[in-house]
Amino acid sequence: MLAAIAASRGYEGLVVATFLAGLILVALGMLKLGRLLKYVPHPVIAGFTAGIAVIIFLGQFPDFLGLNVQSVRGAPELFVHMLSRLSEFNGHAVFLGGLSLSIVMATPFVTRKVPGSLLAILVTSILAYGWDWPVPRIESRYGVIPSAWPELQ
Repeated sequence: MLAAIAASRGYEGLVVATFLAGLILVALGMLKLGRLLKYVPHPVIAGFTAGIAVIIFLGQFPDFLGLNVQSVRGAPELFVHMLSRLSEFNGHAVFLGGLSLSIVMATPFVTRKVPGSLLAILVTSILAYGWDWPVPRIESRYGVIPSAWPELQ
């Protein structure tokens, strides 16, 4: 949803949507409307959560393989499109993705003071930038990230 807002309304629209979502969550919390969730059956919540997990996984998998998959709507179409382009995978991206996953999974066994995800980002970023590996970067995919707050309009 955030990517769609950013694509259609730009950075300013994303900031506004984020603040509005936060205000709505605070209002729902102050009104104690979370207690209404006890009337929603557990299988519905579990199914909804599992569905979101599958969609997020499928959305991240092309990046893990270094595939440039754009303008695909829906999980089934993404899966078929991704399988058709599997021969185009980027070995550097697969290595960095596997290394990231390994670091995240191994870090709790070594230390709990440093989050594994942060360590994975640092290590793989240093590798990708240090050796100038041909992997997609934030600025190549989304453009330059603004360093200032947008002006209120």
